[in-house]
Amino acid sequence: MEATYEQLQHQSRLKQAVNSNRRNNSAVSTKSSAKASTKKPLTAYIEPMTDWAFIPATMLAILEDLLDLVAIGEIPGFSLISSSMTGFALTLAGSPDMASIKQEKGNFSKLSGAGLGPIGKILILIASAIIEMFAIPDETVTAIYLYYSVLKGRQAADQNK
Repeated sequence: MEATYEQLQHQSRLKQAVNSNRRNNSAVSTKSSAKASTKKPLTAYIEPMTDWAFIPATMLAILEDLLDLVAIGEIPGFSLISSSMTGFALTLAGSPDMASIKQEKGNFSKLSGAGLGPIGKILILIASAIIEMFAIPDETVTAIYLYYSVLKGRQAADQNK
């Protein structure tokens, strides 16, 4: 049984479509691998105009932890000042996670992308203040971690673009 002219044309178009699809898939995978290979380091996301506040916040946190370690103990209000400075630095740096919140009919609870989110960062700051009441020096680690999470949030926001 011989194939008709229409069946031969159909087979030819089918082969062309399959070959075209393979070329498109290889182009897409090449683009995605090129995008993945150009992942920027975290230091590329440092913004001096807004991140400067983390320097004095971290310095205050180091001073507070050193005072706790040399048995001077809690200086009244110093922990509050240190935590407030870290909170100010977080506010000044902003949160790229806020840009990734999807608004669906007034529902702001869905987050897309990685990161702690602004509420998570505030909760970490509050938990650090609670731990500090037990004279465990953790303020420096908290300040550094929160700055790290700001940079990771910027990186995730950049990758979602």
